[in-house]
Amino acid sequence: MIEGIDRLVGQRLRARRRLMDFTQAELGARVGVSFQQIQKYECASQRMSVAMLCRLAQVLEVEPQYFLSSLEVVEAA
Repeated sequence: MIEGIDRLVGQRLRARRRLMDFTQAELGARVGVSFQQIQKYECASQRMSVAMLCRLAQVLEVEPQYFLSSLEVVEAA
């Protein structure tokens, strides 16, 4: 299930980045990572920290909850 969440967050990141008309390189420069790192977040091949999620939200002018809204909560067994 975690992989599905990572994929959804990456899709929302890509959609918001495009809506704000940023390239991956521009967004990466604003948050202090390479365009390759943004690409990895968007493709869910690498997870981002909560701190990075908050930096991305700030630059993209949304609340951090934007990336997580309407996700099902999964309890750990």
